Amino acid sequence: MSFLSFLEISNLNQTKILMKELIIAFGLFLFIEGILYAIFPSKMKNILKKLELISFNQLRLGGLIFAIIGFIIIYYAKN
Repeated sequence: MSFLSFLEISNLNQTKILMKELIIAFGLFLFIEGILYAIFPSKMKNILKKLELISFNQLRLGGLIFAIIGFIIIYYAKN
């Protein structure tokens, strides 16, 4: 086995691990969302109605803040 093929196998394994983690993260997201709607259906409906009152810029800023917080959590959890 050459060194180059070893690197290709290593990269393939890393890609498989990354994809597995991505699928697990997506499953966890769906699980949490589903639980919230299952336990608090009326509250979730009220929250969605209140979203109409929030401006696009506030939603964009809130989404950006949550994305940054999520990135920081993932960064520290992986290191």
